[in-house]
Amino acid sequence: MIDAVEGLIRRWPALAPMHRRLIGPLDIGVVGSTGSGRATLCRALHNSTSCSAVVFDAASDAGNPQTDPDMWVYVLVGGFRAGDREQLALLPADRTVVVANKVDVMSATRGLPVSALWGSVTVTSDDAALIGEIAALDTPIPRRSAEFATDDRRTGLLRRMDRAGIIACAAEVTAGRLAGKPDELQRFLRRRSGLSELGAEFVRRRGRIEDFRRRRATADLDLVAATSPGRLRDAIESVLVR
Repeated sequence: MIDAVEGLIRRWPALAPMHRRLIGPLDIGVVGSTGSGRATLCRALHNSTSCSAVVFDAASDAGNPQTDPDMWVYVLVGGFRAGDREQLALLPADRTVVVANKVDVMSATRGLPVSALWGSVTVTSDDAALIGEIAALDTPIPRRSAEFATDDRRTGLLRRMDRAGIIACAAEVTAGRLAGKPDELQRFLRRRSGLSELGAEFVRRRGRIEDFRRRRATADLDLVAATSPGRLRDAIESVLVR
């Protein structure tokens, strides 16, 4: 299929977008309820992988060859609700990964644990200094956000790294496993984010993705052939019968 499409493209450059969809980087659709962290997960995927990730408002585009991506990632922030089940029922099970977007509170049995915050955060020198101050304290970080976020620095750090991320970084600094430099704290969080495990899940489904891409290319070619002049139509039909 790929070789045949490449031959068509050399003769009809208008088919080039179809070829890019057939051989290009992994295309991911991120879907979930409002406030689930879909946009943050997209940023994290862009930061950590070579894939293209786009937020979808709903799963209703699944099955549409013009909008259906290679893989779907469904984002949970709690237990499965009725709305989650309805949306997941619209997605192709063999090309959908469910992720739990808060590794500090979610069980792996509810979805692959992923922290989009940790995967997308940029740790600044001010952040690193504040984590060093927190690591030097003998008192644990309060569970209530209002008790911890007593100034703008702490509020910003909590919003971008969450409580579990702050605790994890401070513990590494306290134990001497990290010196507390911004770049190493950032690498630590991204390693712990679960994005590597999500990437491995994409790799495990490579065969299904390749099958889907071939089916999508066939559908695209059928659509073009139906509205194309004779020579292009004949060339496409010669590819489709192989």
